[in-house]
Amino acid sequence: MKKVIMLALTLAVLCSGAAWAQVGSVIGVVVDRAGLPVLGARVSLHQDGVCVGYVLTDAVGAFTLADVEPGIYTLQASKPKIGTKSITVEVVDGELLDVGVLQLVGKNVCVPPPPCVPVPHCDL
Repeated sequence: MKKVIMLALTLAVLCSGAAWAQVGSVIGVVVDRAGLPVLGARVSLHQDGVCVGYVLTDAVGAFTLADVEPGIYTLQASKPKIGTKSITVEVVDGELLDVGVLQLVGKNVCVPPPPCVPVPHCDL
């Protein structure tokens, strides 16, 4: 009888552990065009066109998206007046995905001009 109870408890622990491990995480760093960290960039995960979660980067541009269901996502990092970067990622059960450095680039991002050259429509 004790063996049956121990077997049942062992199976319960193993099964519950498997249920907990059905998520992954995504980490990375967001930088601007000059390679400097971007504080407060929004990093979001989209699946089938729907945002399923987001975080903001810290002072060194780092982010962690935790407890992500396994699957293929579009990861988008963005910050107004700096730019946007989108990549496709695959989150795997129980794994940590490091996407490395994401450099934000935007169409309307103003690069400081050489001295004494006026730049219209630039919000620096």
